Amino acid sequence: MAINMSTANFILKSPLFWLGVLIRFGLIYSALSAAPIVTWYAPFIEASVNNLTFDPWSSWVAQSQTPLAFPYGYVMWLAFLPFAFAAKALGISTGLSYLLTLLTFDLALLYAFSLNITNRPKLVLLGYWLSPILLFSTYYLGFNDIIPVALLTFSLFQLKNNKALNAGALLLCAI
Repeated sequence: MAINMSTANFILKSPLFWLGVLIRFGLIYSALSAAPIVTWYAPFIEASVNNLTFDPWSSWVAQSQTPLAFPYGYVMWLAFLPFAFAAKALGISTGLSYLLTLLTFDLALLYAFSLNITNRPKLVLLGYWLSPILLFSTYYLGFNDIIPVALLTFSLFQLKNNKALNAGALLLCAI
């Protein structure tokens, strides 16, 4: 599963890619105080890191006395844990680790689209990387849909390459 080197070079050297990176960092900076992140996601993830258990939802309800918790399943929860543990070790905010997780999946999705839409890097950059709808929904509204979409896109790539078991496992995680 490798991207064509000329495609990778084009993307990395493209001003469109770097414009997208700058926009994302600006949105990350401005989204650190966004309501869903501050109210639901970051506190739940932080509580999970501080009290790691197989059922973080029950632990959250017992600790916080509110049923308003992280409204996603295990795959999404597991996706956020690596950066959350790193944030705890480095003493940075869980909100920032949450947004860096989204950025990681955003970059993974750019890579996945580059794998699936071969020899069209400018189309991928314009159609995906600079899409205002995706930028707004992911970084400003705090919608986490980018994670299952990335898993689904990698699943499609596996299916395209006749790797049905891998495709099925990724699809299952996306669902």
